[in-house]
Amino acid sequence: MSAFDIDKRKVGKDLSKAIFEYPNNTKIFCANIPKTSVKVKMGRVLDGLSKHMEDYDDKYKFILSNESEPSKENITKELTESGAEIFLNYLPVGSEKATKFYAECALDAGLAFINCIPVFIASNYEWAKRFERSEERRVGKECR
Repeated sequence: MSAFDIDKRKVGKDLSKAIFEYPNNTKIFCANIPKTSVKVKMGRVLDGLSKHMEDYDDKYKFILSNESEPSKENITKELTESGAEIFLNYLPVGSEKATKFYAECALDAGLAFINCIPVFIASNYEWAKRFERSEERRVGKECR
């Protein structure tokens, strides 16, 4: 398992703690999450940080981490080495470049991709075909 974020309140923390840090506006269904030993790593910003939110109160906006942004190769390597099988993409609405970037990383790492924001990946013919071909290659390797 692996996790990425850009907010300084989450980067570097165990995932079980980071998920409850601001700007989490989601209803908490289960507050007792056991420690995961998965440290949240710095992700890529791209278009995931909105200028229009700069004047919001800190609990409603992202506060950019001082960590360096990783390369695509570093993220792909992290995903591959983590043993993950599925990439769950839950970025701010409007993060089209970031979503496509992470979809590319998932493809390169041989992961399935679940997109939780309104950027067309699965319903886009080209993206869907790329993930189908990736799955065919992955299954083909397992059968050898």
